[in-house]
Amino acid sequence: MTDVQRDQLARIAGSSTLPHRQVVQARALLWAADGMATAEIARRSAVDADTVRRWRVRFLEVGVDGVGKIADGRGRKPWLPPGTVARVLAATPTGDPARRGHPLDDTHDGPSRWGREGHRRGDLG
Repeated sequence: MTDVQRDQLARIAGSSTLPHRQVVQARALLWAADGMATAEIARRSAVDADTVRRWRVRFLEVGVDGVGKIADGRGRKPWLPPGTVARVLAATPTGDPARRGHPLDDTHDGPSRWGREGHRRGDLG
């Protein structure tokens, strides 16, 4: 690990705004660079040793850019058939509801109907 990589990992590990996964991996890689055993890194990171090994291999292959990334084939698989989201979005009307005959056009009385004023007047029960 180069000094530049160590500095980059230290910045990531100390971040309070980056994703948790990225911070944990950066911290683990710094411990590994300091010579800590894989089992101890896994214990401190609340993951199994195989996960730490994968992080180390990915770091050797990709460097700091691979920290916090989800490997191909990992994570939740899409349950919708390909193209479904695009078809639904294409079929969904956009723009001003009043110009497209939205069902709420005749019943919506504006924000005050749904706010505190509506309750005070007894409109909402």
